[in-house]
This record gives sequence, structure tokens and C-alpha cells, in this order.
Amino acid sequence: MQKQLKLAAALAVLLTAGSARADMKIMLKGGLGLFTGDLSNVTSAGLAWGLAMNFQPLGLLGIEFAYEGSRNALSDPAAPQSTGLFRNGATGMLKVSPLPFPVLTPFVAAGLGGSYVIIQGQESALRYQNGFALELPLAAGLEFNLPVLTVGARATYHFFLTQQFAIPTGSSRGDLFDVTATVGLRY
Repeated sequence: MQKQLKLAAALAVLLTAGSARADMKIMLKGGLGLFTGDLSNVTSAGLAWGLAMNFQPLGLLGIEFAYEGSRNALSDPAAPQSTGLFRNGATGMLKVSPLPFPVLTPFVAAGLGGSYVIIQGQESALRYQNGFALELPLAAGLEFNLPVLTVGARATYHFFLTQQFAIPTGSSRGDLFDVTATVGLRY
């Protein structure tokens, strides 16, 4: 019984560690995104952007909701009229900060998201068409928190669970990886 009480006390301390810094952040994100897998053979790295709202009720745990977008050039000989993949989506992630330092905070995050990808140029009915993608985003990053401002960097890998925009013909599967910088306000 005493061992269980000590474990419960240690867990309570860990969960409330850094709770004095519980806050809300609104951040702009910008950087580069690129498709992986077979899609990397027909796309190039492109701009990635977003707007995120992060609520950190406890020092170790937080919730983040974000709008994300990206634009990657497309040059597939099988779809010569198509010029790009333009993605707009939303994600929700649970953020864990294993070391809740008040100023410098590393984190990992995982969640669920959905995107709609528009084929720019002209759709190729055989290879690409506008469509949805259900995704599992996994992120890792570092944030530098000042009293009112936060800046940081993160890498996010979006596993596409479904992919309706690239018709599986053997050369159109892939996920998305992006590296972004963030800047925002803390409340």
C-alpha cells in the first residue's frame, strides 16, 4: 500500500510539474514540406504553412489544433497537364513535453488529421484527382518560451491512412514530411 501511495504521489508531481506555466499559444508555422515514397519521384519540396492553437493545461501535457497547408510542384510524365499538389487540412494532436523547462521546452506529439488535396493544372483521371487524405501526424520539436512570445522548430511526419488524391497505380503512394519554424503569442 505504501508503495502505491509513493507511486501515486510521484505521478501527481510529474503531472503538475511546470503547471505554473500552463498557457495558451497561437502560432504561425512556415517551412518546407516534401512527399515521401513513390510520390517523392514526381514531386519537389514546397512551401508548408499553418496556424496552430495550443493549450497546455499541465506542464507535461497539451492539446494542439492546427490548420496546415502545403504546395508541392508535380512533374509526372503520366500526368503532364498537372502542375502541383495543393493541400489544406486540419489536425488535432496531443503534445507531451517530457522535460517541462519554463523557457526551453522539447516536445513530441501525435494525433489525427484530414486534408483535401487539389490537383493544380489539370487532373489526370488515370493518376491524380482532387481528394481527401486521412492522416496520422507525428511531430517532435523544441519551443523557446518568453513571457509573451514563443518561437520554435518542429518536424512532422504525416502518415496517410487513406489517400484519394493519388490513385494507386504503383507510382503514386507516399506520405508527407515537413519541417517548420513557429512564432506566436502566449496567453
